[in-house]
Amino acid sequence: LALASTGAEWVVLQNVHLTVGLCTELAETMRSLRFKSETTRVNTGFRLFITTAPSPALPVALLQASYQVADEPPRGLRAAMQRAYGMLSQETLDAVSTREWRVTVFAAAF
Repeated sequence: LALASTGAEWVVLQNVHLTVGLCTELAETMRSLRFKSETTRVNTGFRLFITTAPSPALPVALLQASYQVADEPPRGLRAAMQRAYGMLSQETLDAVSTREWRVTVFAAAF
C-alpha cells in the first residue's frame, strides 16, 4: 500500500472480514498514509477499494476512514439478470458483434 500510494495505483482488497488481524493493521496503515509528510504525499490518483461482509470484528477506525457503499443483490436469478441487462443499452450490447462479447456479457450478468 505504501508503494502504491506514491503512484496513481489502484489496489483492491477483497473479503477483508476473513482476516480480522489484517483489518487492524490496515486501519493503522490507512491512518499513517493520511498523515504522510509533505515530501512523501499520497498521489491523488491512488485508490484503495476494500470489500467485506458486515462484521462486528471490523475496526471502527477502518470504517470511519472509508466511504461505505452497500449493494444488495436482487433476489432470484431473473431479477439479477434483469438488473444487469437493464444497466446496458441496446447500443452497448450491439457495439461488438462477436460471440465472445455476448458470452462475456452474459457471464458477467449471471
